[in-house]
Amino acid sequence: MKLLPFLLFTLTCLPAVVFGQTEEIATSSEGSAPVVEETAATTSAPTEIIPPVTASPAPVALEARTQERIINLAANISNRFDSIISRLDQISRRLRTRAEKQASLGLDTSAAIAALGRAEESLARAKVEMSTIDTAVVAAIGSTDPVREWREVRKKYLIAREAIRQSHSELKNAITALKNASPVVSAEAEEPQTN
Repeated sequence: MKLLPFLLFTLTCLPAVVFGQTEEIATSSEGSAPVVEETAATTSAPTEIIPPVTASPAPVALEARTQERIINLAANISNRFDSIISRLDQISRRLRTRAEKQASLGLDTSAAIAALGRAEESLARAKVEMSTIDTAVVAAIGSTDPVREWREVRKKYLIAREAIRQSHSELKNAITALKNASPVVSAEAEEPQTN
């Protein structure tokens, strides 16, 4: 990081200022380490110490321990998402079976099956995002600019989260539609018989 030159500068200049010695601070031609030159103590006021001007810090790769911690936290989130997707998938299969049974009994389950289709589509999107997220996390953590790369990983998590929410909502709609399923009215039953 760029903190080290500033600390060196501060540690070099601080004793002179604290003890009331007047010194002229200049930087070396490389600009990496400060050079302190003593002057005659003829002036009564100490000179102002100005830290060297540095450019904005360049992106730095993460330390191994930090990488390990982030990978573990991301794995925890991924595991939770995977378990949620698995549970919603089980619920979807059970609701589809129930809809088929109700349809065989003569109930109209078209709204429930449509909602189940949308729920399964959302689950498929979440599965696609989660299938590549582990490699994206490792690539982001190992890059030289992990902050920029993590933004892309975060987008994947947010897309997966939104797909899971949509799937959950559609499954609730399917349950409501199955509860409110009414008997199918055939075309023959609608025509009044005339004698």
